[in-house]
Amino acid sequence: MTESQNSAGVTDAITSTYRILLRETEELLSKEGVTLAQLQVLKCVAEKGPLQMKGISESMLVTSPNITGLVDRLERRGFVRRTTDGRDRRATVIELTPAGRSLQRKVSSKYRDFVNEALQVLTVDEQEELHHALLKLQDGMSGGRRRTSDTATHHPENGSAAKAQR
Repeated sequence: MTESQNSAGVTDAITSTYRILLRETEELLSKEGVTLAQLQVLKCVAEKGPLQMKGISESMLVTSPNITGLVDRLERRGFVRRTTDGRDRRATVIELTPAGRSLQRKVSSKYRDFVNEALQVLTVDEQEELHHALLKLQDGMSGGRRRTSDTATHHPENGSAAKAQR
């Protein structure tokens, strides 16, 4: 097999794996009535505490108008609320409601269970090798500037910049 054939095979395998992961994740999320982008907002606020829209958009690598629509929908459903920032009365912060925190925990747990079950086809050593190879690939794709923030990596639990625009 030539190097170019091998690269094509690896590319196809990565793309197919991503598509399967995305499809299964979206199916899991739809059962809970939440989109991938909405889960990303909930996770971001759950991890970092109350945030201004700008903080959420920076974490998710999307523009503020995209976040506004997501927050509007989450607020209508009672998962987040807007409050005044105690340090700057002109600013609004987004915080999770108890229902939002509960949903985020429930869906994140189901996602982790799904991924852990899928990974059982690999040995622990193979999982470690895969992890190392994927991190190395991320470094190569980003010119060594791989972001280490969970919300900046592009796996379905955290969403991608393209999916976050929903």
